[in-house]
Amino acid sequence: MLLVDKQTPGFSGTMDRSDRPPPYMDIPNTPEPRHSNGNALAQVRHAVRMLAPPPTVNQIHLEARNEPISGTFYIDPQIPSLSLGKKKKKCRKHRASDASFQSHKGPISLELGTTGSVSRTQRATVNVTTRSGDVSLNLLPIHPSQPRMGLDVYSRKGNTLLYIPPTFSGVIHLTTRKGELTMLPRLSAQMKILKWTNKEVLVMVGSQSVNSTGKAPDADLCQLKSHSGNIVVGLVGEDKYSPADGFWKKIGEFFNGGL
Repeated sequence: MLLVDKQTPGFSGTMDRSDRPPPYMDIPNTPEPRHSNGNALAQVRHAVRMLAPPPTVNQIHLEARNEPISGTFYIDPQIPSLSLGKKKKKCRKHRASDASFQSHKGPISLELGTTGSVSRTQRATVNVTTRSGDVSLNLLPIHPSQPRMGLDVYSRKGNTLLYIPPTFSGVIHLTTRKGELTMLPRLSAQMKILKWTNKEVLVMVGSQSVNSTGKAPDADLCQLKSHSGNIVVGLVGEDKYSPADGFWKKIGEFFNGGL
């Protein structure tokens, strides 16, 4: 919800009617406004906004039961976490991750990126967990100088859809007990298969030299797990997943329409 402050200018005191100016006055020697200067100023302001760095966060931990969780987050693992006093136990629980998002039944829809320097912190860690909610994730492009992405996702009954950017370089590990695992065509053409069964898929993507655990320097790592939910992974901007209806249709509209 957007809140706008409205201020109504006013004045106190009285003014004699004879002292008031006439309704219309000719103001001599008043130059016409130069629209070109206004346009130039607007362009400069737009350029400044475009050059401004994205807002970054660290130690953000969102929880909901039935409500949806959505948004765009740039994680900087170098930002120190703040002590929350009474919530110390909760902080200790999430200490291993830079950001976490958890729901019981509500869907989770996120765009995730990183900022900072990879020379100081190699990877930002993000945990996404839900019991029966559906999960849709879009990883944003990462510059080689920025920390890589460490993503851990679990949905017991819900479906998971993940899009990775062309800059992704690392390991993708999918596991399920009763669900289906799907790698979309354009991503499949670029990945190297390390293991492929009905219950587990382990692949490498990108030209980065990493091992199968994704623990080599400057490597992305995505681990997606489910009990009975389906998991789909594709390449953003190239792969398209078009399910007939329900959740997957809404997710397609979410990514294609606004983000």
